[in-house]
Amino acid sequence: MTVEVNVDIAGDGRDVRRAGPPQASTAPPRGSEPHAVSERGGEVHRAGPPQASTARPGGSEPHAVSERGGEVHRAGPPQASTAPPGGSEPHAVSERGGEVHRAGPPQASTVPPGGSALHEVKSVGARVKLALFDLDHTLIPIDSDYEWGEFTIALGWCDATEFKRRNAEFFEEYRAGTLDIHDYVRFATQAIREQGAINSIAAHARFMSEIVHKAIKSQALELVGRHRAAGDELVIVTATNEFVTRPIADAFGVSELIAVELERDAQGNLTGEIRGTPSAREGKVARMEQWLAARRLAWGDVHTTFYTDSMNDLALLEKVTEPVATNPDPRLRVLATERGWRILDLF
Repeated sequence: MTVEVNVDIAGDGRDVRRAGPPQASTAPPRGSEPHAVSERGGEVHRAGPPQASTARPGGSEPHAVSERGGEVHRAGPPQASTAPPGGSEPHAVSERGGEVHRAGPPQASTVPPGGSALHEVKSVGARVKLALFDLDHTLIPIDSDYEWGEFTIALGWCDATEFKRRNAEFFEEYRAGTLDIHDYVRFATQAIREQGAINSIAAHARFMSEIVHKAIKSQALELVGRHRAAGDELVIVTATNEFVTRPIADAFGVSELIAVELERDAQGNLTGEIRGTPSAREGKVARMEQWLAARRLAWGDVHTTFYTDSMNDLALLEKVTEPVATNPDPRLRVLATERGWRILDLF
């Protein structure tokens, strides 16, 4: 299998995929009805101006149709359109129950040139929907950092006995919530620092082909795909470093990755240190807040769903709108049950 790997180990910087400035409307004059779809129950609520009635005189009111069982919900008598000539009525959509709130006349865009479309969503009053995913044991049933270490042993890049001993110790510390992530990153990046960028990138391509792709399950792809189809912004938030996880995020088609960032020297070589705040434990909340601030958003502007397996992610679970304990470890399963959080077992 040929695997294309996009890893910024050489320090050239990761691409930021901007959604671009808002596009001009393609709606015809006095255009088609804008509408919103509720996530709960699949009901479709039409939000635009009323259409000419085809009912008999005195006939039935316009209605929306539920996707579940075809139930018809009557929406009341047609209201006079308040749309300006030539355009549909702008609207914002509540995520709970699909209620449509009319937002008044169109506002001028506040998106800076080249800015994210998320700015435009915010400017008209709708909450941005984010789907956040932990990676290891959440989207994939392995710990990618641990498995990468085992892979480097097989390559002969380190002493097998000593590496296995220390790697197992760090893994148990992580599970217990006592890991010193700075010590771990120095240890975990030693082999790639010694091997250099060319050898490391080539080895990671083999790692993806031989280990990771075999671990990516259809049910995880389907979960991510459902959020993508719903128009959610997708973000992987992981405590594993960017070298290991960037190609894995690409395999899921997720461009937005919050991972442990690796420091480089003036020549672009990895130093073994962490750049900025590590995205582990409470650091995941701090990094998410940085991500939001860069898009001129705050927690109140977004509806967030977060999937994770680990009690280590409790701080972020308590911050989001909808926490989902996914393949949860024993402690998280107990806590999720006590708090009434959704539990999802993907594998």
